[in-house]
Amino acid sequence: MSNRRKGHYAERELQYLEEAVRRRAPEVVLEIGVYLGRSTKAIADALPDRGTVIAVDPWRDADGFHRKVAGMASEHNRANPDRSIVVCRSMSHDAAKAWVDPRIDFVHIDGDHRSLGVYRDIRDWLPHLSKDGFFIGHDWPVEGVRFGVCAALEDGLLREVGLSDVQRCGTSALWWGIPSACSSEKGMTPIPPTPSYSLLT
Repeated sequence: MSNRRKGHYAERELQYLEEAVRRRAPEVVLEIGVYLGRSTKAIADALPDRGTVIAVDPWRDADGFHRKVAGMASEHNRANPDRSIVVCRSMSHDAAKAWVDPRIDFVHIDGDHRSLGVYRDIRDWLPHLSKDGFFIGHDWPVEGVRFGVCAALEDGLLREVGLSDVQRCGTSALWWGIPSACSSEKGMTPIPPTPSYSLLT
């Protein structure tokens, strides 16, 4: 069940994210961009037993937000010892450089919404994914998000990209990306590669 914490996720979008987590049953989830932890808690509640969500956010000039999320994580972990939240105060690219183990099954991207930021989040975490690793991201209506995701598709970082059936601003609210051979997700519509999106060479 979705939670009542403040955040940028609309209720139907949050329900869709929860359903995606339940369907894929990941052991390790990485969340990039946490804010007040609304989606973090939803992901954690949807995890299978022994599942973990690692919540990465720099919380720059936002010590109060970091404390609130850390408090929420501690409360959740006490009540749900089999489904844990680990809070990591770091820039996404710094966390990726330092990452050693374990392999990540599911990455939720909702951090830097600029095109290069989205692209780098995909590029930097791609090597740390499990063989069935999966990306899902928020705010497809934001131009920078669309540009960054399509650039990752064009440059071969993603094999396939698609959109959720949850609508906002006349288009899909969430996107997904498959980095390796995997069947398409139900309820999502693949989009074709678009030329001239390359950001990095």
